[in-house]
Amino acid sequence: GFAGAVITDMHLNANSAMITRMLSAGCDMLMSSRNDKAVNLRDYTSGAVQMLIRRAVRNLCYTQVNSALMQGISSGSIIKYSISPWKKALTYVNLAVGIILLAGIAFLCWDWVRTFKSRRGTR
Repeated sequence: GFAGAVITDMHLNANSAMITRMLSAGCDMLMSSRNDKAVNLRDYTSGAVQMLIRRAVRNLCYTQVNSALMQGISSGSIIKYSISPWKKALTYVNLAVGIILLAGIAFLCWDWVRTFKSRRGTR
């Protein structure tokens, strides 16, 4: 009666027979980071394994479509992305700090030039 996807924990020693047993037990996705040897199903042409693969794909698609990501989205919907208010505020704060920093640098340069000219004139 579970409607969703079942994902296993990390397993590095999966072989074809184990994957077939996992699909039979109701597992839909195997997490693995093994790059040296791809594990393929040897008997993927049999009707039973194809049925298990179809069920796993259906469960994964069902979970994705019914996730919070897709709530409220129907055909013809237009998705608009906007900057969140806290990011806008942070941008304005960064801009203000930058302006203050540049004003401080300009003031220091002006003060340095003024001091240099006054020392040069007293010699």
